Amino acid sequence: MANEQDLEKIRLKDAEIAKLIAEISAMTEGMDAVSLSQLRSGSCFDPETRKVIEESIARQKAMSAHRMKKDVRPLDIAIIGGAGKMGAWFGGFLSFCGHRITVIDPASGNGKGIEDCRDSDAVIVSVPIHATAQILRELDSVCREDALIFDLTSLKGPVIDTLKDMAARRKVCSVHPM
Repeated sequence: MANEQDLEKIRLKDAEIAKLIAEISAMTEGMDAVSLSQLRSGSCFDPETRKVIEESIARQKAMSAHRMKKDVRPLDIAIIGGAGKMGAWFGGFLSFCGHRITVIDPASGNGKGIEDCRDSDAVIVSVPIHATAQILRELDSVCREDALIFDLTSLKGPVIDTLKDMAARRKVCSVHPM
């Protein structure tokens, strides 16, 4: 059982986390439709922030280059909703890891649609929760049988039946990074 001192530490940590979330929310406000290309080019950041990000990425690449397996094949990954905050983050991260990313999102302006997932090794669904189950069903009929399809919804109730149905015949996963 937690003592009063432990509970106080937890309360302080909770307050710290809440403050960080508020700061991140304030920083990302208005970035709902930032495209992957804008993130890659850094055009959505002020020059000072862009320089810090570029230096950080260079350090990370230098530090991780010797740890990355050279025999791992880059994957073709489609991100439905890839111009939103979560989708763009995953796209940037997976691109940094060497994978080929296709953003499928009306806000990206690239004209790509669900049918462009046909040859993907993996598809990430990062759309509003009310649209997720329908998108999953569409992907189930479009994607290769060996493709991994996973969603990033925070609430799983609205998609659980669809995922269970799909899991009977293909690889599916339901995650949320928070």
